[in-house]
Amino acid sequence: MVQKAQQPIVVTRERVLAPPDRFIAVGEDQLIDYFKGVFGSELAPAVPILHQLIESCTNADFAALRRRLLDNYDYFGKAAEGRTGVELKPNEELDKQELAFLADFVQLMEAAQFRQLHAAEWDAAQAEDFLFTLPCHVKWSAMDTKMLRRYWAAYPEERADAPEETAERIMVFQRGAEVATMQGSYFLLKVNLIISMWILQPLHRLFCWVMLQLKMQHYIPAPKGGSQDDSAAQAALERAAKQELHPATIEIERRTHARVFPDGLAVLKQFFKTVKLREACFRDVIVLYRLAVPDTPAPANEIEIIKEADPKLMQRNIVLKQFRGIPLADLEMVMPEKRVFVPPKVFVEMAITLVGGVAALATALWSGAKEGRGLAAAWTGLSLLAARAMQVYTSALAQKNLIENTMGKLLYERTVGSGVGVLTNLVDGMSRQRVREILICYCILLDSQKPLSASELDAACERFLATQFGCKIDFCCEEALPAILKWGLASEDKAGALTAVSLPKALQRLDDVFDNIYSFSGSAKAILAKAATGANSSTAAAAVTEAGGGSSAAGGGSSTAGAATGAGSAGGHALGKVLSQKRQPVTVAPVAGGASPAATPTKKKKGFFAKIGRAFS
Repeated sequence: MVQKAQQPIVVTRERVLAPPDRFIAVGEDQLIDYFKGVFGSELAPAVPILHQLIESCTNADFAALRRRLLDNYDYFGKAAEGRTGVELKPNEELDKQELAFLADFVQLMEAAQFRQLHAAEWDAAQAEDFLFTLPCHVKWSAMDTKMLRRYWAAYPEERADAPEETAERIMVFQRGAEVATMQGSYFLLKVNLIISMWILQPLHRLFCWVMLQLKMQHYIPAPKGGSQDDSAAQAALERAAKQELHPATIEIERRTHARVFPDGLAVLKQFFKTVKLREACFRDVIVLYRLAVPDTPAPANEIEIIKEADPKLMQRNIVLKQFRGIPLADLEMVMPEKRVFVPPKVFVEMAITLVGGVAALATALWSGAKEGRGLAAAWTGLSLLAARAMQVYTSALAQKNLIENTMGKLLYERTVGSGVGVLTNLVDGMSRQRVREILICYCILLDSQKPLSASELDAACERFLATQFGCKIDFCCEEALPAILKWGLASEDKAGALTAVSLPKALQRLDDVFDNIYSFSGSAKAILAKAATGANSSTAAAAVTEAGGGSSAAGGGSSTAGAATGAGSAGGHALGKVLSQKRQPVTVAPVAGGASPAATPTKKKKGFFAKIGRAFS
């Protein structure tokens, strides 16, 4: 069966068009109970046994994959934790191990239906505010760039759509879409929006006009979130509308602050009303990055734990973190180091307050002088002026502290795991999903009483889940079929029609596959003799396979196929099509000085005019 292309995600500033979910949110017990009723009382006791055998064979394949990933990550994980007593490895060996781990990890992400963050999604995230309305600055220099530069040099085709800011520093993967809503009066925000729209924005336009007249346009700050031209995203949305989308496609209208309050008049109309906001959320987000560690680490402050690990070891750290339910507009919160700061417009507001206060003070002094109360009027005016300026600043500072606390609380609540925990969660989750896919495909094919093509079986599985459990997803039949065919649970004719074997025969063939996983028949003496002469573990495993026959009795599939095979593997067929394909890196000449072949983003202009422009924008 041809690998079914996953529907692309389209993100604009008004809406998100997300592909349907591929996660089967139905437990094995529910599936077993349903199929026991379908096959009748005579065959019902065989259904739990069928599930156990499928689960055991599938777990054997994924256990081999888990071992390979954990072995390659072990050194880098210890470096991330700052372990002591770890033996240093040569850089050449570490470069190869690092590239192998990254290639396997990206392939695992693809198989688990994760997508790398695209530039359009990052721009849309930067252009909006949802939970956090103050600027959040990501400290990009805190992340090392050498690791991902080496990876992109080996796999350049995967870098095409990555955001320029993140490409060499951090990999961000996302999966699934859901809706987040919140509501409130937001009085302080509405006041700030009125000041911004009716005072600061005209001043910003004036500033831009002056800079253009002086031919100093490079001091004009870029709009938040990149270019305001959303034509590319709109064109993608129009193309998606013309295509035949999956019925379970998810469409989310974004009602962020910018959408609800497009102008000052809209703010005034809703000033005393409760406002309801909604934003698209990524259900799962995984980040991979390397923290920059200098040769001589800076001394720890009084509240930091001193890390005594070798800096050369810590420089090889790879950090993995998994989050859940991250709003698109607040994607910066998953970055390792960020800082929420009081925006420059607050100081502009204070300056406007100061100018208005000076005018009011001059008026009070003039009127007080005529009545003989000049000093008292001056003191009253100065007190009011200072109080107002302090109120503006302290309210912004309080909002900053609130956002920082909320961000920390959200990250604590929505962090699923880190390091080794991320890898084990991913592999175990994929193993459970593959068990469900194989069980559903076989049972639906058996119940159909007639041959089905792969596409017909895929549609039948989707209808079954939607009708019986209300689970509307894009079913991945093509990932389960390799195991079903190789294990002999079904046969395929020349026309591509699939026919399931009877349930008793399926149990017998699965039992043969499971027995062959740990087969140790033949001459044990010859195997031990080879091990005693210094043969490596892979040679010994091959000898075990040869001694035991090395083939599955069900489908004739060799048990030495791929990296996830040998003793303790069911042939690697349960891994599916994505994970069974070996990715080959592109051989490139090393880049002098570690520079990336891709263009480096230009730095922001610094100076007096640039600061003024950013303050008004």
